[in-house]
Amino acid sequence: MTYRREAFCLEQGFKVFGWEWDLSLKDIGDSRIFEFGDFRLNEREQLLLKRGEPVSLTPKAFHILMVLVESHGHVVLKEDLLKKVWSDTFVEESNVTWNIHSLRRALGETGTVKFIATIPKVGFRFVAAVTEVGKEAQTKEPSAPALSIQNPSVAVLPFRNLDRDSDSEYFSDGLTEEVINSLANIQGLRVAARTSSFAFKSKDMDIRQIGQTLGVTAVLEGSVRKSGTHVRVTAQLINVADGYHMWSEGFERQIDDIFKIQEQISRSIAEHMITGLRLSSRKSFAAKHTTDFSTYNSYLLGRFFWNKRDGEGVKKSIEYFQGCLKTDPKYAPAYAGLADSYNTLGLYRILPPHVAFAKAHWAATKALEIDDSLAEPYTALGIVHIWYNWKWYEGEDSFRRSIQLNPEYATAHQWYALSLPVMGRIADGVSEMEHASRLEPLSLGIRSTLAWTYYLSRQYDLALTKAEETVGLDSAFLLAHFYLGLICVQKKLFDRAIEHLGVVAEGTNNLPITVSALIFAHAAAGKRRKAQQLMQHLRELSKQQYVSAYDFALAHTALEQFDEAFDALERALDERGWMNHLHVEPMLDGLRNDPRFPALLRRMGVE
Repeated sequence: MTYRREAFCLEQGFKVFGWEWDLSLKDIGDSRIFEFGDFRLNEREQLLLKRGEPVSLTPKAFHILMVLVESHGHVVLKEDLLKKVWSDTFVEESNVTWNIHSLRRALGETGTVKFIATIPKVGFRFVAAVTEVGKEAQTKEPSAPALSIQNPSVAVLPFRNLDRDSDSEYFSDGLTEEVINSLANIQGLRVAARTSSFAFKSKDMDIRQIGQTLGVTAVLEGSVRKSGTHVRVTAQLINVADGYHMWSEGFERQIDDIFKIQEQISRSIAEHMITGLRLSSRKSFAAKHTTDFSTYNSYLLGRFFWNKRDGEGVKKSIEYFQGCLKTDPKYAPAYAGLADSYNTLGLYRILPPHVAFAKAHWAATKALEIDDSLAEPYTALGIVHIWYNWKWYEGEDSFRRSIQLNPEYATAHQWYALSLPVMGRIADGVSEMEHASRLEPLSLGIRSTLAWTYYLSRQYDLALTKAEETVGLDSAFLLAHFYLGLICVQKKLFDRAIEHLGVVAEGTNNLPITVSALIFAHAAAGKRRKAQQLMQHLRELSKQQYVSAYDFALAHTALEQFDEAFDALERALDERGWMNHLHVEPMLDGLRNDPRFPALLRRMGVE
């Protein structure tokens, strides 16, 4: 195993290190496998298993665990850990402490030392009995996994809505999403994520090309037609290798039997795709959280509008999720949807933090009280803990639990990645975000967020490339324009920055976060008068709607009004509004040499 390091040194005097892992197989050679307790540690696969189930670890935590296990029974000095895990890189000793804490949580230590003992002021010892069970030989040249029925995988394309009424499209989209969720619970079947599948909606492309793009063996496509109280669903499964139909079937039911239709489609695909898999050995299909069709119908509408990811759409989604709970107060997915919606309004700085995140926390907690097997509420809680409560350990635990429940849930990886820089682990955040992108390579939101993660780690060339690619895929996707504008400011491409941010301002009716970014871009370009005009506009907006103090802090920093900037940051700290990336946000570099800046970090607990 080798590592390549790039260091990004800031003029303001602190360093952020980005790591690129080189896992070329010719470097790894044979892979060692260790067992201890209920765990199995595989060096080559970078994998820790507990009773056969994967345990989520960051790359650095995994490397530390390998070092400790290799030296089990002996003390490993802190200095040696720093040298081996962060070779040729200056990091604080607190990085070791943090990762040891994460490892203990991952290994299930809750007070009693079972695996890792601390030797005060010296280092650590792995105290559990360790057995090296053998080595796995690795061929020199890696080969891609064969696309065969022995390794079944499927992409579910959005079911076509054949109704004349375009307003019922939410129903066909919702059916598609539920079939995806049902299939994802089948053991032995890999299912392409919803976002990746929906990227091909309304696009006339060859099925084999779609399958190859998503790396699946088969593609499911179908249609939905509603007529009065009846619904007809047709579905066909196509083999990517040759384009031939493997299976097709039609389902006609009363519309309130839609749950049975979903399960029949899922079972039929499983039976035709998974050779030799007995249905008794599979995981259960999607849980029937409700048998009331009107509740389910409202839920589909809620998710439909939430997926638009704009302010008005999210507000509509809340109305529909609340409608679900009027007809079925125990419908856990609706509470999860509410949590996602309120978190979105808080993260977009549309609602005050104490309103948005408190409602998200309540809704996520209610969802888990009803069904603690859902991954989505744990991700929602992780966001609340990290972005509002500033409870770093609780937040990380929530993200890890979500990923444990559904390792393919890319959104959990996405928000976990954005939370890691808060804890001073920006390189781990980049690695986690890249993993989310691999899970959903066609997700515009995840691609955009990956660009922003590169931006936070000062890898501006990578950030620019990724943001440009995303805008190229969909020029109407405003989030990509927003991040591209911020990146262009740092690249001193000021005209382009103003152009992209202007697109976002027009498309969002001058959302305050966009106005503050435009102030920064104009000020950086030397257009101070225009920046001051926009500052006045931001003040006027604050009289009509909520404007985060953090947005004022960014604007004052751009205009070099540093006293006003610190006053705004003090207010933002009091309201806990978007302070998490304070120590890595490039737009705040002008404040870092001021002694008031580290004082803010200390108050947040993120020194």
